[in-house]
Amino acid sequence: MIGTIKFYAFEKCFGFIEIENGLDFFFHGTSVLSDGIPQKGDECSFWLEDDPRDATKLRAVEVQVTRVSRSGALIPRQPFVSRPFRAERHRPVPA
Repeated sequence: MIGTIKFYAFEKCFGFIEIENGLDFFFHGTSVLSDGIPQKGDECSFWLEDDPRDATKLRAVEVQVTRVSRSGALIPRQPFVSRPFRAERHRPVPA
């Protein structure tokens, strides 16, 4: 899926991604695969999975910034080891 970073709290390590139809999805900072910190307005690709805290909600995972906003380049951060991809966790976006 493709969306736009709506909000990202660096200090708390979470944010929200908004898609074209207005829905937004939570993501945790450890789900970001890019080499930098996402910023408001950055375009990103991601997958959805069930939120382990609330099965009625979806969360974004494997978030990859594809185009930075007009504010400039990605802010560098320390690299981390991401978890392996598991296709069975992902499901399509609700219409």
